Amino acid sequence: MKINAISLFASAGIGELNLHKGNLNFVAANELLAKRAETYEFFYPEVKMFQGDIVDDELKSEMINFAKKNNVKFLLATPPCQGLSSVGRNKHQDHFIKDRRNFLVMEVFDYIDNLDLDYVLIENVPRFLEMYFPYDSGFYLLENILKSRYEGKYVIDIRVLNAKDYGISQSRPRAIIKMFKKKL
Repeated sequence: MKINAISLFASAGIGELNLHKGNLNFVAANELLAKRAETYEFFYPEVKMFQGDIVDDELKSEMINFAKKNNVKFLLATPPCQGLSSVGRNKHQDHFIKDRRNFLVMEVFDYIDNLDLDYVLIENVPRFLEMYFPYDSGFYLLENILKSRYEGKYVIDIRVLNAKDYGISQSRPRAIIKMFKKKL
């Protein structure tokens, strides 16, 4: 039986290519950039693409309502990592704080809070796990925020995995955050 899914920060859908072939039925996706959204629609014409800024409350409400109507139980979130990347220039903490993209993961909480999700998968660069995010009048690691918000409902498994350990001929370490209901 397939599980209905939504993809946030979907880009052109390349990162979830094999997920479409498995037990997930992606019914909705979101991408900011029009060309990437159009590419996603070309590859996955059966998926409802919500093109626009994920911080837009009207768009977010529309997406959450669509996900509810379609009984979405799996959320995939791959927030932009360019702001966290150290490639290309010498960055320090000020760069990370000033780049709005680095905080977009906080938008995912609205989906988790408003949908009855069984599974949540968040992927990014390893530095993502070392960054402090503004939350509850302070700054905290994402792991601490997730645990304070969701540990009662979800098992939270956070790891850095490398694609080279899974048959890919490239060293590509990624931060993987898995959350799933305790009964599952």
